[in-house]
Amino acid sequence: MVLAQDWYQLGMKEYRRLHYAEALVDFNKALELNADYAEAYVNRGLALLLLGKTTAGEQDFDRCLKLNSALKDSLGQRIRKIQQLLERR
Repeated sequence: MVLAQDWYQLGMKEYRRLHYAEALVDFNKALELNADYAEAYVNRGLALLLLGKTTAGEQDFDRCLKLNSALKDSLGQRIRKIQQLLERR
C-alpha cells in the first residue's frame, strides 16, 4: 500500500533533481491521500513558484500555515531562497 509520505518522498527526489513538474505530480498524489499534509503543501507551493504559478503557490503556503503555523519561519526562509534563485534567472 502506497502512503502519502511515499508520494511525498518521491516528490522530494524529483524536486532535488530540479524536476519541478514531476515533483508536482507526486505532491498532488500525496495530498490526495492526506489533505492535511502540511509539508507537502510547502514543497508543492515551492514547485509551483518555480514553475511560474505564483498564485497557486501562495494558496498552498496559506493552507500549510493554517495546518501548522510552526512552519512559518522555515517557509519564509525557503521562499527567500526561491526569490533569490528566480532573480538570477
